[in-house]
Formats: sequence, C-alpha cells, structure tokens
Amino acid sequence: MYFTRSTKENSSVYKLYKINLEKDSHGNWIGQQMLDVNEDQASIENPFVTPNGKQLFFSSNKPGGFGGFDLYVATIKADGTLDTPVNLGPKINTAMDDKYPAVSKDGKDLYFSSQGHNNLGGFDVFKSTIVTNGYRAPRNLGNTINTEFDEVAYFMAGKNKGYFSSNKNAGNGGYDIYNFSYEEVIQNLKGLVVDLESKIALPDATVILLDEEGEEIARHIIGENATYKFKVSPFETYTLKTMKDGFNDKTFDFIANIGEDITYTKNLELEAVTPEITEVENKRRIVVNNIYFDYNKWQVKEESLVQLNSIARILKEHPRNENTN
Repeated sequence: MYFTRSTKENSSVYKLYKINLEKDSHGNWIGQQMLDVNEDQASIENPFVTPNGKQLFFSSNKPGGFGGFDLYVATIKADGTLDTPVNLGPKINTAMDDKYPAVSKDGKDLYFSSQGHNNLGGFDVFKSTIVTNGYRAPRNLGNTINTEFDEVAYFMAGKNKGYFSSNKNAGNGGYDIYNFSYEEVIQNLKGLVVDLESKIALPDATVILLDEEGEEIARHIIGENATYKFKVSPFETYTLKTMKDGFNDKTFDFIANIGEDITYTKNLELEAVTPEITEVENKRRIVVNNIYFDYNKWQVKEESLVQLNSIARILKEHPRNENTN
C-alpha cells in the first residue's frame, strides 16, 4: 500500500510511503518505508496505483514542474519501490494545481482534477485518453459533475459508476462524497463508398477505422450495397482508411463532436486509378482492372462503368492517328 503523511516540521508538506501487508495476518501492516522519490520542502499527494499494479500516479509541487502541483507517474519496481517519476507534460499539467489522478479499470483513461484547464470554477474533473506516446488533450466532464466549487478525487468503481468529492453547497459541509452512474452514449458512423467523379456506389471495398494514434479499431469489407458502419465514441478523433481494387487508397479524418446518441453520416469518395497504356507485341494497349457483369446476365455492373468511362477518356486523349491500337 502507498500512502502520504504530513511531516512533523510542516503539516502542509506530505511525504510518500509504502507499507506491506503481512502474509496471513488479517490486517497487520509491516515494513513502513519512506520512498526516495520524496524531495525536501516538496509535497507528494494523491497516490494512485494503476489497475494492473505496474505504475503509481501522484501529484507534487516539487521543482521543475509547470507550476503549482503537477501530475507524475513512476514505474513500480518488483520490491515496491519506484523508478524515477516522469512529469505527465504540458497537455495535462498547467501553471495552476493539477491533482487527484485516477486511471480507469481498463487502463485507457486518466481522470484528474485541475484548476488550470478550461473549467467552471475551482477544481473540475477532466478526462484524458492514454495513448502510446502520451496523453490526449483533456476534456472537461461537464456540468453534470463539475460546478463553480471544487470537484476532486473522481474514481471509477465500475464501467459506468463511481465516486467523487465536492464542497458544493448541496452537501453537509466541507467536502462530501458523491456517487454517480451514467448510461453509455451510443454513436454510430455510417455511409457509402462511392466514385469521386460519378458518385457511383462501390461495393467490395475495405474500410478500416483507426484511432487518433493510427491503431486499428475495426474493419468492414462492404457488400453489394456499398455501405459501411462503425461504433464510435463521443469527442474522439478517427481516421477512415479506404481501399478498393482499381482505386487509389485514401484516408478520411472524422471527429465525433456531439455528446449524445447519434448516427453520423459520411460518404467516402475514391478516385479511380488511371488506366495504363503499355507496349504489348509492339502495339500500345490499355490496361484496366476487371469489368464485372451481373451474374448470368449481359449487363455491366454499375461500378464497372467507372473503368469504362476511364477507357473512354484515354481513347479521346489518344486518337487513332497517334497509333493507338
């Protein structure tokens, strides 16, 4: 267990300790140790161990930060001591106090309270997604949680429920503990894959949904109706990577910028690959992708009209007097 305790010399300065639960003792704690990450005249507060037990987050006003209390993280060694703490950087920390870190049970989100980010007053609770190379820009959790007073120590006890503390007027005095629960917002992103020029629907394309860091979330190989559909989360940034034979690969940016149940619509427009003119047996030939017909019918599928139109353009640009055969 990690905890902080004020010093005898200064009750406003807290130091970080670790202590071990004696095996089979039913509550006997032994081996109390002040950790060497403490610094003179600096306070360490709000320790939080990640759900996987590998890291310890805390707040500190030690020198070298961005001002006030900053948030830090340190790797927990096998013996329970800490590696060198790392400041979470300017996306998270501000010139004012940033405190009370907590990580979601799945390890994907960091919650903390800040006086320095865009807030409603005092400390507000913010959420930042943890990504491979750091943290995304924090988002205020809004006025269903935050007020003009101080909201601190936000903690997720389950997927959709948790606790926080606040000194708002609705309480019994000082800081009170509140519980909360919420229903998950359901959002979808859907649309058609179409040809850029003719707007003809393009079946059999592959659409991949990537997160802000470029990691694949899901993929959809679309059918004859040329439609795709993905689940998305509010206020997240995505990239749609789209591929189809005979068309140039293309990426599309998308931001889920609404905080309520909604289905966004975004059509993905692909540009056909320009047919090549090559020499075959001393004659110039137009090389194109497959031309598809409906099963057991003579009609050309609509998507193949894109290729046929490209052939027509090439023929107009290279008339017979240029020796095109």
